[in-house]
Amino acid sequence: MAEEETTRFSVSDKRTAHSEPEETTIPEEGDRVEATETEEAIETEKEGEANGDSTGGNLPDPMMLLSMAAMQLNPVQMATLMIPLFDGQARVALGLIANYSTGQQEANLAHAQLAIDSMAFFLGKATSELEAAEVREMQRRLNDLRLNYLERAKNSS
Repeated sequence: MAEEETTRFSVSDKRTAHSEPEETTIPEEGDRVEATETEEAIETEKEGEANGDSTGGNLPDPMMLLSMAAMQLNPVQMATLMIPLFDGQARVALGLIANYSTGQQEANLAHAQLAIDSMAFFLGKATSELEAAEVREMQRRLNDLRLNYLERAKNSS
């Protein structure tokens, strides 16, 4: 049987404004292809995990995400979303739940006080837009945090 001839295809991008179109060739099986950016990102992530870096290396900045979300919401919606965030932070700062980054329960009363006060502020601003049952539940959570704060402050002195 005669050897089959393999034809190389060339692709020309006609969308570009170049006077001479750039030609790219499609690699055949066995040709070495350079790593793409995605493959490099995957390798970087694997290296980070091997070194104990659990962030993956390519995660977006949380503050940027929060500011982008804030641009899409009205102030009352934003205040309503901030309440559970400060609730969680207060619980971590009081040592009620483990710190997400260390995995240990650590009490930091200054941070807890700031989170509780912030939660109270945002709850006061969002109360007019919430249903009565939601307001009662959030007030209960806030009061629980305040009582836990007082108990921790009393035990630490």
